[in-house]
Amino acid sequence: MNWIYNKKILLTGASSGIGKALATLLIKKYNCSVIGVNRSQDKLEEFKRELGEYGDKFSYYPMDASKLENWQQLYKTLQDKNEQIDVLINNAGMMHPFMSFEKIEIEQVHKVMNINFYSAIYSVKTFLPMLNQSKTPAIINISSASALANVPGVSVYGASKSALRAFSETISYEFRKHIYVCTVMPGFVKTNLFYSKDNAKNIVDDNDMGLINKFCMKVDKMAKKTVRAIKRKRKRVVLGLDGKFINFMHKLMPVSTTKLMGGVFRASKRKTFDQIFDVNFETNNEEKK
Repeated sequence: MNWIYNKKILLTGASSGIGKALATLLIKKYNCSVIGVNRSQDKLEEFKRELGEYGDKFSYYPMDASKLENWQQLYKTLQDKNEQIDVLINNAGMMHPFMSFEKIEIEQVHKVMNINFYSAIYSVKTFLPMLNQSKTPAIINISSASALANVPGVSVYGASKSALRAFSETISYEFRKHIYVCTVMPGFVKTNLFYSKDNAKNIVDDNDMGLINKFCMKVDKMAKKTVRAIKRKRKRVVLGLDGKFINFMHKLMPVSTTKLMGGVFRASKRKTFDQIFDVNFETNNEEKK
């Protein structure tokens, strides 16, 4: 039950949101040493200062996790320092604004897929040799509840998280004899994911954040539930009331769940969801009929 204590952990997206909460909990409560990966060196340095007396348990490497060559360089750097990684946590992620697929720019597609999916592919492929040398190797992939059902308006985000879930659950079986693999699928969590600088606009309209927050799990609570599941070596974890609801509904009626959620978004009349529904497209289809 206490296998996670004193482990060396490599964590992406470590300086904010879920990653920051996980790193803080693992360092302070479980005496882990965490190597954080994030694009912003300033945020990594700020987080290390916030850790205060625990700061020596946190080291970091600023890099773009969506590029294979960066992972290869990080592996070589750690290897040269005789560092041993026991646990790899793929947490880095980004989301595009709620909108129909025809309105999503190809550049956004590439960014979302590269960060949410390919970064995990690259990290696992690169660090497998080092993980295989650990006595307690583990890979934790933070997917999303949107990987459990098709959510209107986040087609590419959902596809990236679905791909990560499928990859994670497959290698969980393939590596079952020597590496513990866990797939975590949370619902909405109160993080800065909705305010990504990589998007032309905020993902959620400011006026709608009050409503969204009612369904969001606090990030510290999500981190505690995640680590509790990891301690028990659970292989599949669905978190949050919304995540569990989506999971239940998709099992009950997989085809109709997307239509149901679309109806809820439309009925809410929230500005956040305006771009999901293309009035001109729907009107043209009606005219053709």
